[in-house]
Amino acid sequence: MITVVIPAFNAHADLPRALTSIRLQTFTDWQCIVVDDGSPEPLAPIVEAFADPRIRVIRHPVNRGRGAARVTGLAAVTTPLIAWQDADDWSYPERLERELEAMQATGAPIVASMAAVADKAERVTGLLGRDRPEPHRLGRRERNAFTHPTLLFRREVLDRVPYRSKFRTSEDHDFMMRALREFDYVEIADVLYVYREEQSRSLRKYYESTRTRMEVAATLTCAPRVDRVALMASHLTKLVLVTGAEVVGRRALLANHAQVAVSAAVLAHHDACVAQLAAALKHPPR
Repeated sequence: MITVVIPAFNAHADLPRALTSIRLQTFTDWQCIVVDDGSPEPLAPIVEAFADPRIRVIRHPVNRGRGAARVTGLAAVTTPLIAWQDADDWSYPERLERELEAMQATGAPIVASMAAVADKAERVTGLLGRDRPEPHRLGRRERNAFTHPTLLFRREVLDRVPYRSKFRTSEDHDFMMRALREFDYVEIADVLYVYREEQSRSLRKYYESTRTRMEVAATLTCAPRVDRVALMASHLTKLVLVTGAEVVGRRALLANHAQVAVSAAVLAHHDACVAQLAAALKHPPR
């Protein structure tokens, strides 16, 4: 069985889509935990409207940050496998099935997939990720590996590399920088997830995440000091580039340059999944 954990804050408009995409999974042996991180208007009514015993909600009385929400959700997991789903994104129906197949075929305890970057109208603007079908570990000075919410991993990974609630943002980067040096991972070339966060990330949020990533790099005890310094320098360099691109109005071009081109087959599959999701949202199964 797989537990899908969804950290959520003020996600009233997006959470029904995220939950519906989990209910449409071709792999059906799952349960889902929504962590309401202190939303002023509770998210429980949205979860209860699904009337699905596999989905439950845990609520923080006050907002504690995404890192704390992840830790709360993970503490409630009892299954051997865990997957993430961000509240403002959604998964293609075959996501869990394909990622589980890759885990079983390779023996890697951590599996990720490629993600489609989509706007609010569900138009795909690019792809994130790469094809790493063989078990791999993060290189000495690599900053990141894959799109975090596509992750499926074995619960025992947390015994050695727990998520840390002290980070309100970029807690996913902190986890990957440590876990992917300790454990093998694979990234499959299939596009199985729809990612939206980059569409709305402000420069202020980017500054905040960079500050966290600098702290992560400085305290990365599993890497030599020279590598920690190099990682910090790379974060600063990227921050300068992003700030400059923002000033001249070219930040969107910088983001698009980092993405992978989209094939006609990927677009056709995305459109088919969008139609299936729209139909399920209009007529939810009971």
